Amino acid sequence: MAPLLAVDRSMGRLAKWLRLLGYDTVFDPGMGDKEFLALAEQGRILITRTRALFGKAGEAPMVEIVDGDPKAQLAETVKRLGLRIDRERAFGRCIRCNVPVEPMERSEVFNRVPDYVFEAHQDFAHCPRCKRIYWQGSHQDRGLAMLESVI
Repeated sequence: MAPLLAVDRSMGRLAKWLRLLGYDTVFDPGMGDKEFLALAEQGRILITRTRALFGKAGEAPMVEIVDGDPKAQLAETVKRLGLRIDRERAFGRCIRCNVPVEPMERSEVFNRVPDYVFEAHQDFAHCPRCKRIYWQGSHQDRGLAMLESVI
């Protein structure tokens, strides 16, 4: 089973990359320290750059990231937690909401995506919470290639 993660408010880009990899990653830039630490009670591994928070979650697993560069943060997180790229799971979560995306009929996206996207693609998915629409395009291949090069 994939680990449940929580990223502190200073690392939004890391949260996005982890979600792109398909990992359930809580991130809320408005979340206070107490709320963030409480996420450990859900069995989440806490990932932080805030030295003052490190160790304040009791026995809960916590990873302190030092680097400020999102790519370096991703590489360090993947290495420290033993995460991997699973192409079947990648792009399976909304990068905004962290909710698993659901397939949708092509006919449902007509007039909701640019015409060239509708004409070029057959498979679509959407976030049931924020309604964002996703499709497999060259951006996914480039994203996975970048992730693989970093990892």
